[in-house]
Amino acid sequence: MMCIALGAFVCPSLNAAADGLPEQRQEGSSLREQAIQWVAYGKQWLARKMMAGSRADTNTAQVVCLLALSRHTGPIQTASIGSLWSPGDHDLTRVAMQMGLHRDPTIVDADMPAREVELRRRLWATMLELSLQLSLDNGLPAPISPESYDCAPPSEFTDDEATDADADPVSCASLTSFLLDYGLPRTNPLVILARTQRLRLQILHVVHSPGAAKAFEDKHRLSAELRAVYSAEIQRFLSLQKSASVFQLKLLDAFTLPFVLAPHAKFAASSTTNPAYYFSRKVRMEVSLLLLASQLPGPKAPDNGLGELIPDAVSMTALATGTTISTGASAASAGPDALTALRIHCQGHLATLQWHAILALCLDMISELEDSFFPAINGASWRQLQETIQTYVTVLEQRVRTSAGAVSAREFLFCSCAEAYIGAMMRGDREVDQVIASAGYSALTLCCEIMEQGLHQRCTVV
Repeated sequence: MMCIALGAFVCPSLNAAADGLPEQRQEGSSLREQAIQWVAYGKQWLARKMMAGSRADTNTAQVVCLLALSRHTGPIQTASIGSLWSPGDHDLTRVAMQMGLHRDPTIVDADMPAREVELRRRLWATMLELSLQLSLDNGLPAPISPESYDCAPPSEFTDDEATDADADPVSCASLTSFLLDYGLPRTNPLVILARTQRLRLQILHVVHSPGAAKAFEDKHRLSAELRAVYSAEIQRFLSLQKSASVFQLKLLDAFTLPFVLAPHAKFAASSTTNPAYYFSRKVRMEVSLLLLASQLPGPKAPDNGLGELIPDAVSMTALATGTTISTGASAASAGPDALTALRIHCQGHLATLQWHAILALCLDMISELEDSFFPAINGASWRQLQETIQTYVTVLEQRVRTSAGAVSAREFLFCSCAEAYIGAMMRGDREVDQVIASAGYSALTLCCEIMEQGLHQRCTVV
């Protein structure tokens, strides 16, 4: 039930229904409202279990992870659940350590079944990942040190490993059954996240710990090291997982690239007054572009983030190595798309990530245009950045529409004005103030119309 609730906010067909007939819009809205109630029931169940003094087990840990993820996929009304406590608001690493998940299962019990070993490893990697994202969002130090656990990453079980002469036939058969029973891919994207977690813990310590060294060289080294490791892991993932989807790879970006940017964030903010930090500004622009790009490199990008496949692994590796990206058509015209649906309905970490990325991209591009550094070299990239901003303004408009003006109205207004200012500077318009005022007026008018429509619909229902 919890998995269905999470999927309701990224289902491409429901996202397409939002632009369809009134009956389709009503059905999609009803399903999402029902999903919110399912999440509320899950939280109430967990609260009752905690109040009863029950010890946490792997089943409880799975529910906790799903509830924490629900904070990122759609609007969760805390008033309707009877409790302000939410798993996503707290450090799940401590919960996992109390369950002993930080120790590798083969060390704790050498005779543990292979499927239980895999389950515990995936739970640890998931709970640590959620804690890493929480710490990054809230500006907190690393929840644990890299040496505080010895749990191995989840298995990357392939057909070649299953036929390896050195492999244990019983363990291989059991693990194969586990993967098939739960519908898990042979190559799990969680493996990539797990293999970079220790490095990201170091970055959190350096960036957010008050007593840590703050030298630019140390931060730059960690950022470059993470980017190199992530690039290698993505290429390896694509060589093993022939059916990697846009949705998978963009989620990997969302969980990893902010840590590439974190060591540069403070220096990028000072780049307008200190040219020595200009490289940090370029890193921030690059990461922001990768996070906001709606499609991936290559001559043909898939339309559906969950179902369509990436044309080839070679073109996809450009995502990790930072080469050119084609944003393609706007989000509104790209058709039913799970990635677009997630961007429209997301909350929590993903919504914060999007806002920080578009804010940084707009401000940095304005600074680039005003400073006029390297205009001959940057001309093509400026147009690409402008297209990405235009695409995301469309996403913000959809967020305003789907929430009846309750979400992203200010962001939509700001980005509309920023995009108009950027376009005016690139065209060489002299009436810049008039262009900005016109864009702001149009955005405000649209928001007011959407809010009035939402108010009228609520009054009609009452």
